[in-house]
Amino acid sequence: MNEWGYAQVAKSVSAITAISFPPYACCGVPETAWSPGFLRTCEIFVNGRFLAIAASPDGNVEDQWFPHCVVRTQTAENLQVSTRMFLPSKHRAVVQSITVRNLSAAQRRFTLSFDMRGAVAKKTKPWFVNSPGEADNRVTWDAQRGCLLFEAQLSEIAGVRGFHPAPSRVEQTRILHCDMELGPREQEELKFVLTIAENGRAAIELYASLQARFAHLEKENEGKGWQSGSDWPSAFRRRCISAAQRWSFQVIGRRALHRRLVQRRCRRFTELVIDSIFGPELTLSNGIRVNSHLGSFDSSARLGEVRYQGGLSTITKDGAQRERA
Repeated sequence: MNEWGYAQVAKSVSAITAISFPPYACCGVPETAWSPGFLRTCEIFVNGRFLAIAASPDGNVEDQWFPHCVVRTQTAENLQVSTRMFLPSKHRAVVQSITVRNLSAAQRRFTLSFDMRGAVAKKTKPWFVNSPGEADNRVTWDAQRGCLLFEAQLSEIAGVRGFHPAPSRVEQTRILHCDMELGPREQEELKFVLTIAENGRAAIELYASLQARFAHLEKENEGKGWQSGSDWPSAFRRRCISAAQRWSFQVIGRRALHRRLVQRRCRRFTELVIDSIFGPELTLSNGIRVNSHLGSFDSSARLGEVRYQGGLSTITKDGAQRERA
């Protein structure tokens, strides 16, 4: 997540889905008969082989979740694919680095293909679970920038997604092909950027800007979280966040959309904020707070039986009330 929206990773090493920056959305659920549900973009193929459905061990994907990014790794056909996905601050965009490493002792030539789906849509009416989607986006290939432009036909919104270095070619309107050659143990990085804006020109300008600042965006994003997973226990040892506090965050879970975990470095991890659709400002303890966006969606919604420190609470737009035993 970032300040303006969120995105989800799919069950593969590179795919992204359910991208929402209200009132804009991408890869949501197309409003058509026999809708396929959430669409996926940036789904990867190696020499035409769909890695997401490969049999084990080639089909195994290792996921690592951090407060500021998601890291995924998959090894197939002596190639290791590693991705790092995050949302740059204060942009309607998703950024992902894709690193491909040749694990063999021989020179390798191969083709990586990426299925780009769009369904960009603008919906000014409230939506709850399913992000909206339009199935009939107009798709235009921009060979110079190495990206595809998706334009909605029923609303004012456009989306761009592409790579640097630019793909070798496009097929079937939306399949981007990257022909690659790697020496023994050599690796190469593809920089993927997805943007959403009110029109095609704005989406392309944002895409070009983020591609040009890709390294800066990665460095900026890394500064929003800990350098590695090993920093979680070190934070516990410094008594900034206790292990008991961390596990207690699960009480916020049930149907709490817009899940967000923000570590504020300025106070050495002593303040933790969880953004939720429920509860305007539920203060738990020790600087842990739940912010609410409930009034923007449904003023009558309620979240009951929120368990914390042995007690139960009910959360409404007016706040959190302790339930009677």
